[in-house]
Amino acid sequence: MGEACAYYDEQKHICYPLPVHARNVSRAVETLFRERLSITPPAARLPGLSERLLEAGIIAGALHDIGKASRLYQERFQRGEAGGFPLHEYLGALILAEASRALRLQDMRQEAAALLLAAGAVARHHAAMKDRHPTILIPKLKAELFSQRQEKTRLTTIHSAAAQLDPDEALRATPLDTVPRWARRPIEEAVKSIRAMSRDEIATALKTSIPATSLAEKIAGNQHTRPLIPAHDKERARHAVTGHLYRLSGALIVADILVAGCERRPGEGPEKAYATSWIKELLPNQNPQQACKTLTQHTNTP
Repeated sequence: MGEACAYYDEQKHICYPLPVHARNVSRAVETLFRERLSITPPAARLPGLSERLLEAGIIAGALHDIGKASRLYQERFQRGEAGGFPLHEYLGALILAEASRALRLQDMRQEAAALLLAAGAVARHHAAMKDRHPTILIPKLKAELFSQRQEKTRLTTIHSAAAQLDPDEALRATPLDTVPRWARRPIEEAVKSIRAMSRDEIATALKTSIPATSLAEKIAGNQHTRPLIPAHDKERARHAVTGHLYRLSGALIVADILVAGCERRPGEGPEKAYATSWIKELLPNQNPQQACKTLTQHTNTP
């Protein structure tokens, strides 16, 4: 398979390279939200996690579209067929959730929590699209597990895409050099392991990791589980985790929209009203061309 596409212009027959897009989004998260993710309001601070939000954002940017590298999606373009990337975000979320589980087993609890937050953000970066938000999709996955019609179910799509995710191709499409060193090995291992997961294992992993309540309980704990991030007030800690999840998801969504606008029309910059409004708010002293250059500039990864 050739270089994976982040998106494909069917009229112009142009494949925009996935590795470039992933790197640009990771850099845009860091460029736009470095201070916003590094400075946490006192009421929302959760020691051991708040300090890792920027790392989680950079990781989410680098892996947000890794699911698109699956041959389930990419071979359509090579055959000249129309097609998109349905539910690709859940492959990225699954990879990060599995990498988080591996770090938890190694007792790298803060790092595991950061990857879990990144997984939650990746799962939500297309949440505005029909039936893509975790609160809608994930309850349906378990129901589909027992469905007799497996050809067109959402769970079958995710399972098929995972099974067809070649590790070498997926990792070539992922700018791992942009992410913290501690995250690279567990991500590499998770990319390899999800190919063998059953439909039941995938549904269970997503159900127990991606919904905001499940994610917050994994990180902050409850009466039955040991937390990744200890806190005296568990209920308050769970609220803080949920707030961090939404901050991170918003940063990824905005970065992805702006980068896609810059990449699709590099000479004009983002032209959609939504993208343009964020450019004016986040980079108010720059024209669209300058803003596009700023978004993808290299900064120092923590």
